[in-house]
Amino acid sequence: MTREDFMRIFIDVSNKIISLGIDKGYFDPSKKEELEDKLRSIINKDIQELDDSHGLAYFNPNIQTLGFNINQITTEGDAITLILHEEKHILD
Repeated sequence: MTREDFMRIFIDVSNKIISLGIDKGYFDPSKKEELEDKLRSIINKDIQELDDSHGLAYFNPNIQTLGFNINQITTEGDAITLILHEEKHILD
């Protein structure tokens, strides 16, 4: 998968995760703006591109960084699963 393809998927998923979480009862609707700000602050930082020694993806809460091994992500489904997993860590 190219970085451009991954980022297209990443932006699409990121734009939908909070609304979906609210609709499903996972997030308090009154915290929507707070959650959007939290997610946006991480996304606005450079998303690190990992090499094979770092696994598929990570979120480091101590320094608020997000990384993905784009070379190992081959399908859109895999990309969506990893993005949702890491963004769930951010929003918790």
